[in-house]
Amino acid sequence: MYKNYVQSCEANILLEGLVSRAVFFAAIIVFDLVFDDYDSSASLGEFGALRSCEIVLESSSQYVRGGEVRTPTRLEGLAVWDSAFFVRIAQCGYEFEQSQAFFPGLPFLCWVLTRTLLSPFLAFAGERGTLVLSGLLITNSSFILAALLLYRLSRRVLGSERLARASASAFCWNPASVFFSAVYTESPYAAAAFGGMLALESGRLAASAAAFAASA
Repeated sequence: MYKNYVQSCEANILLEGLVSRAVFFAAIIVFDLVFDDYDSSASLGEFGALRSCEIVLESSSQYVRGGEVRTPTRLEGLAVWDSAFFVRIAQCGYEFEQSQAFFPGLPFLCWVLTRTLLSPFLAFAGERGTLVLSGLLITNSSFILAALLLYRLSRRVLGSERLARASASAFCWNPASVFFSAVYTESPYAAAAFGGMLALESGRLAASAAAFAASA
């Protein structure tokens, strides 16, 4: 009975995480449509003026230049500030000195996902657009996982179901969590860090060390 109750609570946390990401993502799109960006950073559009790497459309085995498949404007609007650097690194590697400030983990995952699961999107979203989609899928999935791990960690440490659910809900609906829906490393870091702390509390030292290493 208790096991079923816990599973039900965890399912609710996963659902709440999913709904919160949908709400925040919708808000991002609405604000992007209504307001002009105040953005002094690099953008995908600016990077697009530089050389584009060759990409392979796996569906047709046809080589095309990244510039020939136009990145949808709405996708470019979702990749500004640090996101633009992560996407560009995934596309062409470390071309510029300022790119070295960004670790390769997230760009590598975006690169892998773009060339596997999301490869059909290359034909109409372009390489940069598909990399943005990959990044959004990775970060938002990581956020939902982080919410679940935080719930489990809070339940173990605090010993209270009510406080555990409150902590997970606060994590999901905190206004600053909008950054967890962007192509930033915050979501993967949170998932790895919470997972490491939960493993440490459970006495699984090897798993804890691996999770903390991944968070770095």
